[in-house]
Amino acid sequence: MVAKISNFNDVKETFLLIFNGSYPKPERKMVSHYEDMGHSLLHVLEEFIHIVDEMDSIILVPSKLMDVPVTDITNPSNDAFIQNNMDLRGLYSMVKATKTELSLGSKFIKENETYLCPIQNDLCEFFQRIKQLTFIAKYIKANASILVQTSRVQPFTEFEAHSKQKNSPIESVITALKDFIHEISEMEKAVLFPSLLRDCSVEELVKFCKFPMPNEPSNLFDVFDLLKDLKNRLVGNSQANGCFDPKAKLHQKIIEIWNFFMRYTAMTHELIARYKHEVQCM
Repeated sequence: MVAKISNFNDVKETFLLIFNGSYPKPERKMVSHYEDMGHSLLHVLEEFIHIVDEMDSIILVPSKLMDVPVTDITNPSNDAFIQNNMDLRGLYSMVKATKTELSLGSKFIKENETYLCPIQNDLCEFFQRIKQLTFIAKYIKANASILVQTSRVQPFTEFEAHSKQKNSPIESVITALKDFIHEISEMEKAVLFPSLLRDCSVEELVKFCKFPMPNEPSNLFDVFDLLKDLKNRLVGNSQANGCFDPKAKLHQKIIEIWNFFMRYTAMTHELIARYKHEVQCM
């Protein structure tokens, strides 16, 4: 079960103050809050999907948002993806495309609408890295019993070659993230004696995937520990240890994605409120 964020509404209210111009933008504070409190990235992504679905059910006539300036709900200078001349109809299209990319994958976005998802490249990069790490977790899980019996593990290249014959149905970030969390949990259950992993080389794994830490892992136990820590961070588990390094590329990406979706979730709330105001004024 993924941990829920108990004070998500408080964070949302803070963002609403930001967009109304009555509260300073706490970019650095937000990142620190994420690290200290272990907010769940998965929960933040699911909250965004939920509010965009709600937006879709409420905004039945998107044309009502045309020519309503985006400055009515936010300051464009605080966001690299929003231009001064954007109207709320454009923002509506942007959050819809981003939700599609997040929940279904790139192939579900129309070719002429790919530009509407401002962090598509970031999400695709994150998606590929999470799938790589999930595959490594499967490798460790599959070798757990073999290691106990023989003190050896299957060569990674052999495991990889065999696994390539199976097609993965996972095509979206949200599905890949849930699969990663599931596989890490299964890996933890399978590995009864983690210390045995200290004698296993990771040379082949390093060639397959660059790990999200400044120094390459020296053995399979380091990889095991790193994957557990990353899972805990992604689900907001307070048991996450000190392996999280904000200077590491993947960890930077997690923080950037978390910040983006927190901001756009709150902005979508504002968008819905502005649409209701437009309809009532007719």
